[in-house]
Amino acid sequence: MLSKIWKALGLHLYIDTNRVYGLDILRAFAILSVVVIHQMIYTPSTLNKIIEATYLDGVSIFFVLSGFLIGSILIKLLNSPNITFYTLLNFWWRRWLRTIPAYYVTLSALIIAYNYNKPPGPTFKRFYIFTQNLFTPHPGFFLEAWSLSVEEWFYLTIPFALFILVKILKIKVPASVIIISITIIAFSTILRIERYFDNLSPIHLKDPFLFRQVVTRLDSIMYGMLAAYIAYYKNDNWLKNKRYKLITGILILMINKVLTQLFQTQYLLFYNTALRFTFDAIGTALMLPYLSTYRHHGKGVIFKIITYISLISYSMYLINFTPMQEYIIPFINRHLLGFITDKGILKNVNMVLSYLLIIPLSIYSYKLIESPFIKLRNSINFGKKLPAPVA
Repeated sequence: MLSKIWKALGLHLYIDTNRVYGLDILRAFAILSVVVIHQMIYTPSTLNKIIEATYLDGVSIFFVLSGFLIGSILIKLLNSPNITFYTLLNFWWRRWLRTIPAYYVTLSALIIAYNYNKPPGPTFKRFYIFTQNLFTPHPGFFLEAWSLSVEEWFYLTIPFALFILVKILKIKVPASVIIISITIIAFSTILRIERYFDNLSPIHLKDPFLFRQVVTRLDSIMYGMLAAYIAYYKNDNWLKNKRYKLITGILILMINKVLTQLFQTQYLLFYNTALRFTFDAIGTALMLPYLSTYRHHGKGVIFKIITYISLISYSMYLINFTPMQEYIIPFINRHLLGFITDKGILKNVNMVLSYLLIIPLSIYSYKLIESPFIKLRNSINFGKKLPAPVA
């Protein structure tokens, strides 16, 4: 019965049997972590304390996973014969058709809504070219877009840098990957440390100056690229003791969470500002040998839920925070829930509504925006036809 209703509402999704279920689990966990922390505005304070104590950084997990997947694609491309600049163009074309359309639609809708409900605001041109937080704190508008800037600058700069090293400077692919990865990791880590010692107040050592800038967070993705390097060139070592690596990675994430909770005082901020992202990345990377090889062709409810959430995770990220809290829920409150006068009851209703709406709205976004553009990725091939792995 529920299955028929689900299909009648247009919520059914095709599931490719070649998907790596272990990575779907990681992706689903990451986006659910993000959604839960973003919906804390509606959850009871007692529950919020539990969430804050147990929450793992879903965005950091996404960064490492992205670095691993895109790094694997880049390494394979760079090891292909007859690499030209067209190889980069094909890579960028395929990647940006995956990420840009849904982002631009969401961003444009938010800008229209912002200017409709409020006096004319600042220009948002920087959001379209992902420079709103390249070197400076992210603006208050569409705050969750900060991490998308980190991702997009990785897609743009790292492939180009690798191409220069491999094609122009004639450095071998393995060495090029190591050079780029270590350089970016060192740069971002040193920059965070430098800012810690730059006489900034504890407030400045938090989100704006450290957590939501491209230059301070690009290193997290590079740990994923290093994982891709090991998986490709040192596969025996990659697969060796993968269960123990999984357990070790989980323990590192948990211990790192405890340490960041402890080191919140003014005199113990060094770990929290300079090192916690490093250990989040290392912990996530250690889980990848097991999860990247765990395949499960199940048909159960849990399998479908995890795979669905993984498929629509990008749309969920775009929808769950600013669109939901600034516009969708307030619109429902004004036009449909005006009869609820008790703020406590309204808050609980909003919590239920936000969780109920995020999934179907994200599925529609995936089906109407993401999926059609993904299908266009093979429509144009720049230069000589080259193998184009699916990202």
